[in-house]
Amino acid sequence: MIKKFFHDFHYLREGSFRWRYSDEIYLPLIRKISESFEKLLIEKSSSKHSHISFPYDHSHGFPSPVFIKIQHVRHIKQKVKETIGLKHKYYGYRFGIAEGLNLLKARESGISCPDIYAIGEVRNGLLIESYIVILEYLSKYKTLSDALREAKTDSAKQKLLEKTATIIMDLFDNGIFHSDFSSKNIMFPTDNERAYKVIDFEYIRFVSNPNAFMLAFLLGYLYKKWCANFIDEKIYDAWAIELIKRFSRSSDQDAPLTLYEKSKTQYFSRRQIIELVDSLK
Repeated sequence: MIKKFFHDFHYLREGSFRWRYSDEIYLPLIRKISESFEKLLIEKSSSKHSHISFPYDHSHGFPSPVFIKIQHVRHIKQKVKETIGLKHKYYGYRFGIAEGLNLLKARESGISCPDIYAIGEVRNGLLIESYIVILEYLSKYKTLSDALREAKTDSAKQKLLEKTATIIMDLFDNGIFHSDFSSKNIMFPTDNERAYKVIDFEYIRFVSNPNAFMLAFLLGYLYKKWCANFIDEKIYDAWAIELIKRFSRSSDQDAPLTLYEKSKTQYFSRRQIIELVDSLK
C-alpha cells in the first residue's frame, strides 16, 4: 500500500520491494539495500526486537552514513491490515507509513527533524512483512541523555532543560504530542546553541489544543525516560512545575501536577498513553 502514500516521492517496484524515495540520487542506495536486505537482517537483527535501527555506510555521493530503520510486522492480522491499508484501532497508521507521514507533516509545521530519503515495504507473497525507512544520520548531534551525562554543573543541566522547554513549546504550538518524548529522542548539535532535532515519529498525535495535562504527562514521562538518571530530582521538579504552572490556563493547577507526579513513576503502555492523550483533547 505504500504507493498510495507520499505522492511527491518517486516510486520503484523491484521484486518483493516497493519504494517511495524523495530524489533520484537515492536510487542506487535503495537498490543496494534491496539487494543486501537479507544480509542486513542477519547482521543487525535480534529476535527480541521487531524494530531494528542502525547507521549504514554507503558510497553514492551524498552524506554517509544514512540511518536505517527496519520495522517488522509480526502478526498475521496486522500484516493483512497493513497490506490493505487499514488503520489500527488505537494507533491509526503504523510502522513506516506513520513514521514517514508524521515526520513530513511535522517538518511542514516547522519542527526540526531528520530528512527522510526513502520508505520501502518488503512483501512475502501478497502480504507486507517489513518496512524500511531511510533517514538522515545525525552524526554531529548528541541525545539529551548524553548531553546531561556530560554536563559538569547543575547550571549546565538547567540550560539543557531550558532548551528542552523550547522544543516542547514548538511542538505544542504546532499541535504535536510526542508519545515517546524520551531523552534519547531529543537531539542537540555539538556546534550550535539553539538548534535541535526531534526523532522517532511513528506514534505522534496531532491535537488541536494541547493543554496543561498533556504537558504534565510529557514532563513526568521525560523524567522517567531517562532524565532521572542524569539530573537531581529537585532541580528537575522546579523546572517542570514552573513550566506546568506557566502553561496552565486555569486556576486549578493541582490536577495537572498530580498527573505529573503519577507519570514520573507509573508505567504507561503505548496504548494507555494514546488513550490518555485522546481523552484530554
